[in-house]
Amino acid sequence: MILIKLHIILSFLWASPQEKKEVHVLKVADLTLYIMPSLSMELETLRHKHYSKKIAYRLTKYSPMIERHLKRQGVPIDMKYIAVLESALHSDAVSSAGAVGIWQIMPETGRELGLYVDRVIDDRKFPEESTKCAAKYLKRSYKELDNWLFVILSYNHGLAFAKKKMKEEGRNRKRYILDDDINWYLKRYLACVIAYRK
Repeated sequence: MILIKLHIILSFLWASPQEKKEVHVLKVADLTLYIMPSLSMELETLRHKHYSKKIAYRLTKYSPMIERHLKRQGVPIDMKYIAVLESALHSDAVSSAGAVGIWQIMPETGRELGLYVDRVIDDRKFPEESTKCAAKYLKRSYKELDNWLFVILSYNHGLAFAKKKMKEEGRNRKRYILDDDINWYLKRYLACVIAYRK
């Protein structure tokens, strides 16, 4: 879970200039994230563990299409890294829960947002159709949450979980100090951003 603990904030504010140099700043959508050294080390480990030239190639291939559909829905292009995290951009990826495609969309969600899903035809397997659906879903989530950090969290954990965490952290913030105790999904998302953003 996202925990902005008082001692983390105080240690950041009272840090020496040298210590502040070790805090990395990462911009994601309209957010400014201050990555504390302990989290930075963990993200670097995750980046090395999960980086793949094949994924980088697929991202280069799919990015223009993904970005086009995200922009049409008013969704920041940084949300494309959710697809990298969810499926490594494999269009035939299938989860044990029944999620399919590059965005790992569940059948009910796909149908609700206009995809055709049955035993013969499954639009979730088509990257462009899947991306249109994901862009609509992300836009709808942002209308509920009004904060992209929690939209990312909700993609895996659901809106109810994200709303609960948002009450703990505060909805209208655009800056976060993140330590290594943040939610695992956010860690992996941030590692994807660091690994694949050019």
